[in-house]
Amino acid sequence: MSWIKIDTGLRSHEKIWDLADELNIDVPTALGHMICLWSWALEKNADAEGFIAKSPKRIARASQYEGNSNKFYRALVKCKFIDTFEMGDQVKLHNWDAYGGAYQKRLEYDRTYKQNKRKEKCDHNWASLVKDDNGKAKKVCHCGFEWEV
Repeated sequence: MSWIKIDTGLRSHEKIWDLADELNIDVPTALGHMICLWSWALEKNADAEGFIAKSPKRIARASQYEGNSNKFYRALVKCKFIDTFEMGDQVKLHNWDAYGGAYQKRLEYDRTYKQNKRKEKCDHNWASLVKDDNGKAKKVCHCGFEWEV
């Protein structure tokens, strides 16, 4: 489970208003679609730079938008929530690297930090002997630490 940071000013941001106008929906609904898209992206569907597959149907589904997926996709591009490129099968979530990507990097840092702290505290008494594909033996501890034997 991940958390998504929502700026309090987002509900009154002109891009959200523009999206609501483009789709002829209310502002809270437009905001909800964007939160759904960003949440989906954080669930490992976007890389740290915010690239996702250029698929209007998938993007609309991820956003929980039930109308015409092409119309929704075009509105996201027009309102600058998605950056497109001349060629390629990917699009980029606008400013993702500064927000969602930074959050993903922080999660990875925290995971690595916690794993290293567990290794420091562990006495490795519960390590198991395992063999790799080449038959080479190593010990692997539940904390993630491993060493050759």
